[in-house]
Amino acid sequence: LIAIIWAFGVTSAVFGEVSILVAASPLLILVIATADTIHLSSAYLEEIKRGVPKDEAVLKVFEEVGGACLLTSITTFIGFLSLAVVPASTIRHVSLALAVGVASALLLALTLVPIVLSVLPPPQVERSPFWSGWMNRVMDLGVNLSRRIALQAPRRTVFCHGLMLVVALVIAQRIVLDVDFSERFN
Repeated sequence: LIAIIWAFGVTSAVFGEVSILVAASPLLILVIATADTIHLSSAYLEEIKRGVPKDEAVLKVFEEVGGACLLTSITTFIGFLSLAVVPASTIRHVSLALAVGVASALLLALTLVPIVLSVLPPPQVERSPFWSGWMNRVMDLGVNLSRRIALQAPRRTVFCHGLMLVVALVIAQRIVLDVDFSERFN
């Protein structure tokens, strides 16, 4: 919520208004902010399950997972900010809002999450319910199968991905964008 407020504040301060696309940006900012927090918190829980003391777990998580969160957020920030060169003003507005939202969500995740984890008592380690363990095993099987196929036949794997990309590009050529709103809405 704080990241969304900052994104709206900076965007309205820079452009003097909030466009329709900026009004739709909170959902994306919320997803990105939640993802970083979930990664950090779940890594912390894994460290606690291993028996690492709470303070050491917080430090270890931010040494190991914090860097990955930082890099992904920086690339996402740059991606959104690069949309600022698009000549449409609404795209420039949403570009700034999303870039500020991602940057502030990262800042908040890397500062508030360790504070909260250090203040709260460590969670009680419980056994996962049967369905959770079962789902994890199924996902692990899928990931291991994909990895094995990719390593055993790397050229075929790259070829299949290239073929899927070509098919997607051919299908994308058929997309028609109707920008004449007055014709659509009499």
